[in-house]
Amino acid sequence: MQELLAWKAPEHYFFPKSPRWYVAIVVLALIAVVVAIFQANFMFLLFIIIALVVILFLANNTPKMMECALSDEGIAVIREGLTEESAEEGEFYAYPELSGFAIHHNPLDTEYSEIILRKKEKLSTYIKIMIADHSALKAKEILDYYLPEFEYEESFSDHLLKRIGL
Repeated sequence: MQELLAWKAPEHYFFPKSPRWYVAIVVLALIAVVVAIFQANFMFLLFIIIALVVILFLANNTPKMMECALSDEGIAVIREGLTEESAEEGEFYAYPELSGFAIHHNPLDTEYSEIILRKKEKLSTYIKIMIADHSALKAKEILDYYLPEFEYEESFSDHLLKRIGL
């Protein structure tokens, strides 16, 4: 297996949150709690509390770095913290398992783009791998040789999560 391009990148986008962001989230949750209590909808109340805890947990979740590599056989991703012996626990996406790729440039982040991979399996989600903007063109050239490029349109939920900083 010949390595064609290697890079390090974070697992996902991270936007630092100001104290104002936390206040806004808590105020919105409190408004929803008041509405739930007023309507005696305790399932909604439980949902709001769980959602608030999850959002606050995700807000502080700084991404780990990943080592990524494009080779003549596929794409390898190894998460930070894996030892040499456990490097096999990383992920490898062979080109025959993939049906296409796209490069998505995030207008909110000028440092990183995303390589979007689509598996051949019908019910699978997209695989998103961050890459530095200056390496994205080289990655596109390599992937063009092995996979067809497809038009990727970011989902509403992905766009919304990036907008609110999650």
